[in-house]
Amino acid sequence: MPLHPSLPARSAAAALALLAAGGAATATSAQARTAHRPLAEATYDVVVRATMDETWSFDEQSSIACLPGQCTVETKGSGAAHIALKSKPTRWLVMRGFNGRPPQINVGTGEGAQATGPYLRTGELSTVHGGEWAAANPPEVSPAQGCGNRPLTVDFNLYFTRRNVLAPSASADTMRDDCPDGPNTGLEWDGGDAPSLGDVELATSQTRFLKARSFTVRGTKSWHASVAPPTGSYTLRTGEKKVTWSWEVTFNMKKKGRR
Repeated sequence: MPLHPSLPARSAAAALALLAAGGAATATSAQARTAHRPLAEATYDVVVRATMDETWSFDEQSSIACLPGQCTVETKGSGAAHIALKSKPTRWLVMRGFNGRPPQINVGTGEGAQATGPYLRTGELSTVHGGEWAAANPPEVSPAQGCGNRPLTVDFNLYFTRRNVLAPSASADTMRDDCPDGPNTGLEWDGGDAPSLGDVELATSQTRFLKARSFTVRGTKSWHASVAPPTGSYTLRTGEKKVTWSWEVTFNMKKKGRR
């Protein structure tokens, strides 16, 4: 029996269909492999917030016998400060580290997020003499015209100091002329380290970068200092200073790239 004339055409069509299906399957497989390939880099919009709270107090009293009665000197003061900073959304590029190293954050210009806000400082410190010393020693009051609210801007970056440990690369100048900011007798910080925003580390998984589309990291640290004890038997001295720095950075992924 002769073959039906349409069979060759049907066979060719079937072969083309198989080839097309195979090509589609290959393309789908390639797309799947690409989709599961780790991100090499991602661009995030970040918002930075940082706060600082400080309190201090000081009281030193000296007394010695003089004619007539007692001659005294008292230095006393207290104060507080508060900083609240926030940045506008800032574009940061994050790149994957090689061989298991932590990601690199804010690759490019190196300019950080500009966190701005009010810096309020209040304080008073005075020395008063009593007894026979009072007439020749009027009260001494430390200048306070520099106290009050001032704007402050901090250039804020974030980086991994080591595996799974984040820290800010930021320096906040909290010095204020003509406003008492602590005892006039030397402070001794517990542990020997003075407060610094850059020392507020955070233990966190580095794998959340380049995976999560949106997340927030936060760090906080407190410091405490006491005044040095008096060296003479005629003086009583108490005082301390407490400082807490906190920061947080919110990441929102905007663009991603693969190798």
